[in-house]
Amino acid sequence: MKNLTSRRRFIRDSSLTASGLAFASIAGNNHKALKELAIGCAPAKAAQLYGSMGSVKSGNWSDPATWGGRVPTATDTPLIATGHTVSFDVSSATVSGININSGGILAFDASKTVTLQSSQNIVVQGELRIRPNSASQIHTLRFVDINEKNFVGGGMDPLASDVGLWVVATGRLDIVGAEKTSWTRVTDTVAAGSASFSLKETPIGWAAGDEIVLVPTNKPSINTLVWDDASNSHKDLYRPNFEQRTISSVNGSSVAVSSAFTYNVHQKVVSPDGPTWTAEALNLNRNVRIEGTAAGRTHIFIHANVPQTLQNAALRYMGPRKDQDGNGRTDMIAGRYAIHFHHCNDGSIGSQVTGNVVYQCGNHSYVPHVSNGINMSNNVAYDCLEIAFWWDFGHLSHSITWNNNLIALNLYVPGSKDMAGNESGVLFTGGGMLLGMGDDNVAMGNTVVYAGVGDTSGKGGFIWEANNEGIWDFENNLAHSNHIGIRVWQNTVRNHTVFHQECYNNVRHLFHGAYGNAYTYRGGYFYDGEIEVKASSANTAGVRFESVKFHSAGKYPHCIIITRSAIPSGDRCEDLFLNCSFKGYTTSAIRNEAGGVIMDGLQLNERKGVAMVMCDFDGGQPWSFRYEGPDPQYITNATGWFRIQPKSGQSQMIVRGVATLPIITNIGAFSPTLVGTGKGIKGEYFNDAEFKNKVFERIDSVIMFSEWYGDGAARYNLPIGVHHKITGTQHSVRWTGKVQAQYSEAYMFRLQGAGGYRIWIDGVMVLDKWQEKYDDSDKFYSSPVQLAASKLHDIKVEYYSSGGKTNAQLFWKSPSMEQEVLVPQSQLYAEAILDSSTALVAPNKVPVANAGVDQSITLPVNMATLNGSLSSDPDGTIAVYKWSQVSGPAQFTIADASAASTTVSNLAVGIYTFRLTVTDNKGATATDDVVISVTDALNKGPVAHAGSDITVVLPASSVSLNGSASNDPDGTIASYQWTEVSGPSQASIVSAGGVTTAVNGLVKGAYTFRVQVSDNKGAIATDEVVVTVTDVVNRGPVANAGADQAITLPMSSVTLNASGSYDPDGSSGGTIVSYLWTKISGPTQFALSSASAVTPLVSNLVEGTYVFQLKVADDKGATATDDVTITVQPNISSGQSGVLGFTLLSRNPSSGRYKVKINGSTAARDGAITVCVYNQFGKEMALYRNKIDGDIIDVDITKEQNGQYFLWAIQNEKTTRTWISKQPD
Repeated sequence: MKNLTSRRRFIRDSSLTASGLAFASIAGNNHKALKELAIGCAPAKAAQLYGSMGSVKSGNWSDPATWGGRVPTATDTPLIATGHTVSFDVSSATVSGININSGGILAFDASKTVTLQSSQNIVVQGELRIRPNSASQIHTLRFVDINEKNFVGGGMDPLASDVGLWVVATGRLDIVGAEKTSWTRVTDTVAAGSASFSLKETPIGWAAGDEIVLVPTNKPSINTLVWDDASNSHKDLYRPNFEQRTISSVNGSSVAVSSAFTYNVHQKVVSPDGPTWTAEALNLNRNVRIEGTAAGRTHIFIHANVPQTLQNAALRYMGPRKDQDGNGRTDMIAGRYAIHFHHCNDGSIGSQVTGNVVYQCGNHSYVPHVSNGINMSNNVAYDCLEIAFWWDFGHLSHSITWNNNLIALNLYVPGSKDMAGNESGVLFTGGGMLLGMGDDNVAMGNTVVYAGVGDTSGKGGFIWEANNEGIWDFENNLAHSNHIGIRVWQNTVRNHTVFHQECYNNVRHLFHGAYGNAYTYRGGYFYDGEIEVKASSANTAGVRFESVKFHSAGKYPHCIIITRSAIPSGDRCEDLFLNCSFKGYTTSAIRNEAGGVIMDGLQLNERKGVAMVMCDFDGGQPWSFRYEGPDPQYITNATGWFRIQPKSGQSQMIVRGVATLPIITNIGAFSPTLVGTGKGIKGEYFNDAEFKNKVFERIDSVIMFSEWYGDGAARYNLPIGVHHKITGTQHSVRWTGKVQAQYSEAYMFRLQGAGGYRIWIDGVMVLDKWQEKYDDSDKFYSSPVQLAASKLHDIKVEYYSSGGKTNAQLFWKSPSMEQEVLVPQSQLYAEAILDSSTALVAPNKVPVANAGVDQSITLPVNMATLNGSLSSDPDGTIAVYKWSQVSGPAQFTIADASAASTTVSNLAVGIYTFRLTVTDNKGATATDDVVISVTDALNKGPVAHAGSDITVVLPASSVSLNGSASNDPDGTIASYQWTEVSGPSQASIVSAGGVTTAVNGLVKGAYTFRVQVSDNKGAIATDEVVVTVTDVVNRGPVANAGADQAITLPMSSVTLNASGSYDPDGSSGGTIVSYLWTKISGPTQFALSSASAVTPLVSNLVEGTYVFQLKVADDKGATATDDVTITVQPNISSGQSGVLGFTLLSRNPSSGRYKVKINGSTAARDGAITVCVYNQFGKEMALYRNKIDGDIIDVDITKEQNGQYFLWAIQNEKTTRTWISKQPD
């Protein structure tokens, strides 16, 4: 397979753009970080963000005071400053972007329905909190006026051109909508003309008005996808089968819709000897909505170092596109996906992306890119483009969970750029889930419908792409109604497992093209479709199908076709079908099409071998060959064979002859018949060579690590390493568990590779090569070990490496085995099995949920116990309990929703249904419901009073609690019970059953104590009291903003002085920890050097009176304020003779003395000049009459109060005035 790098260069080059905002450079490019196979950048520390206006304090968005005078408008880019929480409390507002600084919070008002629109980026370094109180509150974040042609894509920093939601550095999303069942399945066929259906569960949160989609179950034809260049859209022939309707009513698990369904495509599919499948139903509505518009799509980009929460949200119009190569068809834009975690590394560990729906999206939907520890479960991707759950090629992400997600109607734009690169450089197939590189990743219970669309050898519903080594825990997934269900095109070196996969009504269920690495398909069912195995593994682990059922439904000549390929199998490397069932085919179960292949002008002869062991056939020929070819060489030089070992009778080998007649030879049994169902062996991994620093455990399917520091990838050929938690060159591994022999005879174990090895069987060391080897081709055999067939023998393998090459492979051989092979996964067990005499062990059994018996209570009793302790797991343990309400009054409180048994209180009259969901230790779930009926009664319950909250100052360590104010309106209080609810220590309650009680042993902190009272009829009530224990009563700081000041222009700056502020608790360690200056009145023009300084400089002042407020806070959080007034008066020294005014000759503001020359007209007709002195309140303080131009007066206000005064001159009808002041000494 050829892989071009042009698409990779596109992504790389598109990242070389400037940031659209003032961010510090996000450092961290590490060319030595080969594990990431990319230029990886850790999230940066928070850098200062800016805006056109900003918050000056915490408060409501609608309050002008929050913003220093006015509310943001559509042209503003508001900044949420550090330390401020702004509540978005208006029904609708539009802005030109928002920046949230580190430590700042923008929170949507949880009690209201609100819509926030932005035409530019929203950048979060602090927190964006969207948590409506209930389903009735709708919170919408919408990006508007977006031009997708402006998008650049790529990079680490926000770009002004790429409008969306950017979460960077310490930024955090805390977005949680009302709980809602994302998707489920119907119980039966939903026929055309029907306007209702029943679900397999009672959905949480589904309501009238919700938009739902019923997913088809029928098989699409191969040429359904049609692109219309005129409208630049799909004209997909299968799309109408996804029928969207509006819910008109919900009654338990029954749903009625507003109009009947049109097509008979939602059939119940019944396999003759296996499972039954029904249509999926998904819900598009959430009460949290993040969206662009149909004309301009947006995105979420997360490059942060803290966990994120995005739950129960609807994301619409995401994933922008544009034509990037001029062919008229839009291409995806690198990095601009619906939900994109980008190089968060371990910073994303703990992130929850659950219960969401992404729809009408033009790019990937859910992307964990070089970001670890993210749970993406119970989500929906519907009506989207590109691979929905995507993994950047060759990049490592670890501990990603993809559980119970639904991908439906996920298409592609034919001829658009394939950013991963392929032979043509353009897309010719869509996809659902790409299983990429990394450690400890899980994909369970996912369903893909009509996402693997297009070329049936291209991508698929589930995709393992070439050169991407990653061992996934892949179980219980389903693909139906695709052109291709699963596509494996992986050429690496490790063993991969696909457990209990189900496929139905796909054109092609599986296209397997892994040449080098081993694959095991175990369990599962493939119905009404065909499988193509193009490549056969060249190692002894091989490609194995174990206990899989294949049924062609009478529509296909073969269940499986082994097709031609350029790379042959090894001489004894066969595709193994073990304990499989083949039914419904019309010609043969498996067709072997081995033939010559011309590559680069040379003919390559294929060797294609198939082994069928203990398989079932429902009639017809188990095998067949293909003989037709373009020339005789295809026939003459081809080598293909079958080896068939039935459950009973003669084994045979069938070899493809040069004519139409095969060569059939009787042979002996070649495969063991005792095959276990082990899933592997437990491995303990240490970050040293001496088994001291254990960093993790896992189940390894086989011990087959042919080169831990190279994955054999032809394209990258770069290492993925032992595990991302093994951080150095030295490491050690201890494997322990059980090994199940297939024959009763002597076995020899072989270890191959560099490093030191030891093996123990049943506690006896059988191989000791505890000296490091540096040649990974070294082979070391154990002494013969007598094993008993079917018995589980203890096995322990130890290995270490102190550097250099690493290699660990465990083989075995015995006299009855035809060749030495890797110890197979089926014979390795991580833990003992109770019945060791049984060779086969069933797969994981689902747990059994038991929510307890239905209950009835009568008010005033308003509490009941939810008891799930009778839940059980037949083959493991219950790992998680979760209680939730399905229906009933909104008033209730569940004490601990994750406990096996808990209380639900605050119940009202009505009928409640609560659901218990249990999850076992292997991820399987089950549910059960309990009904609690609450009725009213004549008895009026008691009223509990625990008394007022109390503050205790150390060294006092005891307090008296008093419940004597409790009463019963129609009876008596029969009993009291005091308990400690919370606190920093376990306090001593002296008389827990008393009306009053002493509590001793208190320490610093806050305690909550509860009194429960019962009346004479058994009704109960509770109340709580908080006891706060402090070191000392904090007296709070004293703010001193300094004396008022006055200046005369051109002087335009003063120094504010808060140094007189103090904390009266200073003798006991109290201090002032922060200062904050703000202007509360006066002219708008000024500049403050530092709002948090003790003595900041205020500059750029203009004429007028300013009032600045100082706020100080002490080390215990108490605050105080003080104001200072700054008066700025005009310059009065510019007077000139003949013009009415004043010339200042001398001034002494501190004493209040001024010498002023009077200027005025000398014309006789203008007369004399009168000068008055007034204080700031308009009171006349002095009067000078009959003055003329040039007269000098002494203004004396020494005996007056400090403050502002003004001189007023009058001549004829002309007046003028100027300010003077008296300041304190």
